[in-house]
Amino acid sequence: MEIFEKLKTRTTVNLSKTFVQSGEIYISKKAELIWTVLGSCITVIFYIKSKGITLFSHAQLPSENIMNDSCISSCSKPCYMIAEKENKFKYVTCSINYMVEEVNKLNITKKDIKIYLLGGASSFNITMGNSKNVAERNVEVAQKMLKRLNIPIVEDTSGRISRKVSFNTLTGELAVNI
Repeated sequence: MEIFEKLKTRTTVNLSKTFVQSGEIYISKKAELIWTVLGSCITVIFYIKSKGITLFSHAQLPSENIMNDSCISSCSKPCYMIAEKENKFKYVTCSINYMVEEVNKLNITKKDIKIYLLGGASSFNITMGNSKNVAERNVEVAQKMLKRLNIPIVEDTSGRISRKVSFNTLTGELAVNI
């Protein structure tokens, strides 16, 4: 796969590869390549080099209640806390809220965190009742939520073409192929 070839750096370590499917969050505490393929979905990556931890999400939809952004600022009962709930992390709001909660447990400073926001291609023009398509809403909701953290965000979003995303947890190197 050419995406992994582009990630070859000074290190020659043979890293394992983990694919993150839609609706999943993957937390890595080891050296590996985490990857996914995005269309209208988004990936948010929290990279904490000082702790050797990477949180990697692949969310499909902006929020469980598409017409209500209440979970952006606070969520009375986050979907990831509902045991019987399937696909808890298919929503941008649930994914980011969970990732922030996990990062807060690490007792680290904001300067130790690097955040990436990727995806949100408008490959299909599926609107959500408010004239914005799913991809645009995914990006908009993620930007609003991440902006509250006051941490700089590396962003590669929107457009019309899908992306292959790969992240090297050892070096912190990101590859985005269109």
